Amino acid sequence: ATLDIRSSLAVRELAAKEAELRELKGELEVLGAKKRVLDALAEARASRHVWLGSLIPMTTFAALFRMTWWEFSWDIVEPISFFVSTMGP
Repeated sequence: ATLDIRSSLAVRELAAKEAELRELKGELEVLGAKKRVLDALAEARASRHVWLGSLIPMTTFAALFRMTWWEFSWDIVEPISFFVSTMGP
């Protein structure tokens, strides 16, 4: 008789754990969808930061290049480029 009680308790526990597992799987699906959306957003923002971060030094280089060969000479631009490059973007 005691074996039947134990087996029925085990069956109930198993059923409860399976129900909890189904509930957790549902939550995991919802959280997985949110994670995919956030991953795409983070990748887009990181890509934008990389492009903007590389655009600033390229713009500085282009401005110094133009000032050296079109507007002024190297004698005038050299101190400007020194201070600009030591200050950073």
